[in-house]
Formats: sequence, structure tokens, C-alpha cells
Amino acid sequence: MNDRTSDASPGPVFDPELLSRCISCGFCLPACPTYAETGDEASSPRGRINLMRALQDGDLQPDDPTLKEQASQCLGCRACEPVCPAGVEYGRLLEQWRDHQWRGRRLPLLARPLMTGAGLRATLRLLGRIRGTAKAVPQAPASEGSLMLGCFERVLFPSISRAAVRLLPGLSVPKDQGCCGALHAHNGDTTTGEQLARRMGQDLPGLIVATSGGCAAHLTSVLGEGRVRELSDHLSGSDPGERGHGELRVDGRRARVALQDSCHLRNGLGVWTAPRDLLTQVADYVELPSAGTCCGAAGTYSLLRPKESRRVLDAKIEEIESTGVDYVAAVNPGCLRQLRTGLRRARTKAVHLADLLVMARALVTHPAVQAVGFTGSTAGGRALFDLAAQRPDPIPFYGELGSLNPVVVTPGALAARGADLEGEYIGSVTRSQGQLCTKPGLLFLPEDHGLDEPLHRAISAAPSAPMRGPWIADAYGATLDDLAAHPAVRRIGAAPTDSHRTGQSAHIPAAALLTVTADDLSTHPDLLRECFGPASVIVTYTSTEYLLTALRTVPGSLTATVHGRDDTDGDLARLIWSTLRAGRLIRNDWPTGVAVTRVVRHGRAQGIGHPGSRSRRS
Repeated sequence: MNDRTSDASPGPVFDPELLSRCISCGFCLPACPTYAETGDEASSPRGRINLMRALQDGDLQPDDPTLKEQASQCLGCRACEPVCPAGVEYGRLLEQWRDHQWRGRRLPLLARPLMTGAGLRATLRLLGRIRGTAKAVPQAPASEGSLMLGCFERVLFPSISRAAVRLLPGLSVPKDQGCCGALHAHNGDTTTGEQLARRMGQDLPGLIVATSGGCAAHLTSVLGEGRVRELSDHLSGSDPGERGHGELRVDGRRARVALQDSCHLRNGLGVWTAPRDLLTQVADYVELPSAGTCCGAAGTYSLLRPKESRRVLDAKIEEIESTGVDYVAAVNPGCLRQLRTGLRRARTKAVHLADLLVMARALVTHPAVQAVGFTGSTAGGRALFDLAAQRPDPIPFYGELGSLNPVVVTPGALAARGADLEGEYIGSVTRSQGQLCTKPGLLFLPEDHGLDEPLHRAISAAPSAPMRGPWIADAYGATLDDLAAHPAVRRIGAAPTDSHRTGQSAHIPAAALLTVTADDLSTHPDLLRECFGPASVIVTYTSTEYLLTALRTVPGSLTATVHGRDDTDGDLARLIWSTLRAGRLIRNDWPTGVAVTRVVRHGRAQGIGHPGSRSRRS
């Protein structure tokens, strides 16, 4: 820590441009926890900025009692920033204020040993080894990034770093790392805080992955967004199923889990959907009404102002207990310590998100589990398969993974039933918001089918409904956008490119139809992707040769369907049947409308060319 013994303050206290942004509109008042607690204007962001202006102009001296009280009373949660129409960076102003207000002898006594201890790198490394933090892993060429161990986190909660390495085995863990400087920056010493952050950037090569929301926000402010990612944000940036997080269960049921946001992660970096998406994948997520408001930890606040901190916490604990959740997840070690203090006698347990995700994986890795079944994406199934195979005693994995479920319409069927097929197809694609594993992802039509307009009207009129989870809606939207952006693809539906983000919510996607030629499908295998949701691709063919060539590129599916006419399409139908690869062959019907009975088999129990069941239209 810098030796700053002088009370003198050369130059202005605050950046004039930052200070001038506030227009005193009052939008920040309802968002401020201390204003909600006291009702005092001076305890609001607007009131404190007016105090800052008075200090800047010399109208108040640093030892003014109101200045001293308000510089300390503010939680520093930055909840005022997202609601500010003028873009006031209140967090930076507060740091500048405390740099001046807590200079030298005015630094709170309890903050001094904490800041000194955080700077003792050798001591932190020794305590981390004693406590069992993640073992040092050198940087590898294909490393996913470097894990930041934190200062007090590695001492208080060493399991978090171990869990992060289990979730991201590609992380390196450099052994020579100290404090990131967030503690200093938030307690009146931004100079040291920035120095420590820059050294962290030198010590940790590549992307820095942080398990603390507050540390991630501070490092990002110094090193830039490209160098730092908070753990949940990093995990959610991959394919939703790729990590294979499993499921968290309590007493034989899916666990109920809530979240306490990290203030700086949410309000400073804008990261708040990522941890929710991850929790929704492994448990029944319950949103706390106050999840986005401060828990009272606020870095050193719970130590410097324990009474006010406890009042904030008590209301939070009462709310958590009223929901009856099994766990409340935290994404910041300070919040975790605060919540555990409040919940020490409660049934609900406070757990860091990383630990909770590892707990969910135990459904696959626990020695008592002897087999795994999964229905979902190929990436998710592959991740779970890898977990099952990597066990000391590998166990069987039974998966029903992504499926394109091709449907072929012959020229004869199109001529006889074209109008009916159009409506039936849209109904099959949009049933259950396209979330059935047998949804037709590919429809092969003769090139001159003439159904573009009726298909356009039908898909545009398809009703929207919420998908099963926000991560599913996000994955649907991302896949749809990628497919629609392909130069060989044309959109039939009227919805815009980001159709999945229209409507009442980002998780109520609109249906969409795309089209491509059979020749282009054959030469662009990247188009053979499942788009799980209310979307489908129409493949047009000009000849039997082009049709069969395209069908040979389609991977094996749960179902394959042919709409044809016995009197005109016999030979063609036989060629199509012999080309299709599927566990269930369907004739003149739709895969989402077939009854599931004991004779229906998912898979090739009888080998290629011997489907488990057939359905025939009467």
C-alpha cells in the first residue's frame, strides 16, 4: 500500500467531466439501498454527488461530518448506474472521493490490515497451499485462460478455485499471483489498486478468468474487457450443453436454487443473465425479488459498518427463507461470506456458483451412479459422455441427441396433397414451440413446389410461447442467426434475422423458415445443424439424383419421413427409403404426431435398414 500520509490534495478531487454528467433527475433514488433505508437525500447518489461538488468547489472541507459519514455510508453497489439516463459513472466518482476522503490518517482502521495483508504475495501463496486451493498448473499452448485465485477467496473458500478447474480443465493456474487490487481501489487507494491489477495482467497470461464478480469488474476497468471474464460469463459463452453440467437433486427431486447477484458484476459489467442461465440448466431456478440489490457485504462494508450491513442482510435473509429454496448461489466471495453468516441456522445453504455446478455434475461422476441417460444437444451429450468415460470406473452412456428428422415430399404427393401438407408441416414444426426431439428440421420439396407464399403466411402467423429455458431460447436464436446468415440460405418467413428476440420476451422466440437447394446442402455440411426450436429448413431438389445426393449427407436421425403416392412413386419411394438413415421410418404422416408405444424403438436395435416402427396414413 502506498504511504500517503499527507492530508493535502493537489488539484481537483474529481474528474470534472465525470462530475458534470449528473443532471439531478432523481432516477437513482429508488435504486439506492441507503436512501431506501434512511429516506435522507444526502444518503442518495444525487445527494452525495452534490456533496462531491461542494468539496470540489471548496464549500465543504474534507473533515466535514456529513462528508465523512456519506463517503463511508455508501455501499458502493453502483445500482444507480444502470438507471442513470445521463451515464454517470458513480463508481469512479466514489473511488476518487475515498482517495481524497480516506487519505493518510483518515483511512478507516479496520481497512488498514486488510489492505496490507492483501499485498503480501508470499503469505497469500502459503495460506492458499495450506487451505488447499487449486494446484498450480502452468500455461499450456491450448490453455483456456488463466484462473485468478484471489487474495482472501483462496484463504476463506479454497474449494471455489478447485471447482473452477474441474469445470474448465483447460485453465492454467499460475502460482505466482497476488491480489488484483480491487480491495485497495474501493478503499481509498486507486493508485495501488491499478498497480496491482496491471501486475496481475503481467502474471496471468492470456484471458484472465475470475470467480469473483468484484475482482472481475476492477480488473476489467484497468486491463480492458478483452483480458478478463467472470466465470459464469465465460461458461455461458460456450455452447449451452457443451460443458455438461448435469443436474442438482435434493431428496429425489430437482433442487430449487436462487441467486444473489454480485453488485459490481451486474451493475458494473452488465453480467446478470449468465449465472441465471447456468443455474436454470441444473436446477429449478427461483428469482428472488431482491436478487439484483446489495446483500450488505459490499467489500469491507460489513466490517466497517456492521450494523447497517446487518440491516440490509436481514431483509435479504427473510426473503430467501420465505421462498423455501434449497440453495442460494453467489458469484462473489464477499457475498458468499455474508449470506453464510445470515443463513447459518437456516435450511437453505449458500454456495458459490462454481461449487454448485460441480455438485450438479456428481449425478454423473458419483460412484453410486452406474449409467447415464440424456436427451438433448449433441454437444451436451458429448460432454456428459466424456464425464462418464473419464471416471475411474467408466459407465455406460445412453443418449438421444440432436436430430434433423428429414421429411421428403415426392412430386406425386405434392400434386395430390400440397395444400394439406403445407399446414401439417407448419403444425409439426411449431408444436411445443419446436422443442420435440422428432421435429422435422429438413423438408425436401420439388423445386417448383409453389408454396412459398402460403408457407410465408403460415409461419408468420404461428403463435409464440416461452421456450423451456432461457438458455434454450438463446441457443435457438444463435443457431438460427448463423444459418440465416449463410450465403446459400434464403429466409421464407417474414420475421427479421433476430426473430428470436421479438415479442414479449427475449425467451419467447418467433418461428422461422429457411430454404436452400439440395445441391448447396450437399456442398455445405455446416448447414446440417439442428436448430432446436420453431424453425426448419426447406430443401428444394430439381431431380432424383440431386435429392438422393443430398439425403446421403444427412446424418442418422431419430425419424425419417416420406410423403408419396403408391400409384406413381413406388420406385422413387424405394430409392428414398434405402437412402434414409433413421431409427423410425414414417410414411405419409408427421414425426411429431406418431404415438409412442411399446413397439416404438429409438435407435437401431435391429441394424441399418430395419426401422423400429412404421406409421402409415389411412
